[in-house]
Amino acid sequence: MIRSVRQLACEEITDVLLRPDLKTISQPALYDPKYIVPNEDDHTTFLQMDFGITLDENGDPFPKLIEIQGFPSVYFFPDHDQQCF
Repeated sequence: MIRSVRQLACEEITDVLLRPDLKTISQPALYDPKYIVPNEDDHTTFLQMDFGITLDENGDPFPKLIEIQGFPSVYFFPDHDQQCF
């Protein structure tokens, strides 16, 4: 059950992130000139969703979204660490 709930959540989140108007609808919440990336793509190339396991109202395990990362630095660290050791 956890896997299917998590899969559905990922699909629904991805559907929102792929909306053609995502930048328009999110701009008021996210806009700050110091965070604007020059030549930014319309959609992130990298995407990672992190879930924690909690208990629902019945005491059954249930996944909860902790964070979404859309920046390539998350994928840099394993390669970097491997080169260090």
